[in-house]
Amino acid sequence: MLNPLAIMLDVDALFPSVVPRSYLIQLGEGACSYLDLGPNLIVMLSLDLGSAVRNVTPNELEKSGISDDEAWAKAMGNLGAQLSGGQLKVGVGEFDDGGKAIFLDGHWLASAAIFHNGFYQWFSEQLGSDSLCALISERDSAVIFAEDCSALVSEKIESFISRVELESRKPFGRNLFTLAPEGPVYVG
Repeated sequence: MLNPLAIMLDVDALFPSVVPRSYLIQLGEGACSYLDLGPNLIVMLSLDLGSAVRNVTPNELEKSGISDDEAWAKAMGNLGAQLSGGQLKVGVGEFDDGGKAIFLDGHWLASAAIFHNGFYQWFSEQLGSDSLCALISERDSAVIFAEDCSALVSEKIESFISRVELESRKPFGRNLFTLAPEGPVYVG
């Protein structure tokens, strides 16, 4: 239940953002609300300020009368609305061996799309498979594959990453996840 006398965060500006784990060292212990993604990444509860993004602290949530669960639920809803709005570049392509993939790019929320269960359903329909995996970078790009992660050969991933990095603002990273309706699971 929200406390109307509390200082309110703009809940319509809350989003989950994928960032390097090193942000935790820079921000300090307890400085943000986050979820672990694996050894290299976290999903941080963020506030979109228009021209910048910043972390949301547990203290801010408490002062605003918003529980952590309420804030994350709102952030996921905002993510779905934002990414459905057309700002995200989405491409469906095939590899030389016939394997299919969806490419997400062009928005700081692109890699967070793998956490939204509505997008899992869309990915699955577009690729014609329930066996999905994702390769994500920090923030602004992701690739969803229509195959079992264990079947991905490292050479195929490296070849793909090399091509993507030619057009990317940042190194792509090698963060591989299996996808399911319940959410992503880090593979390696």
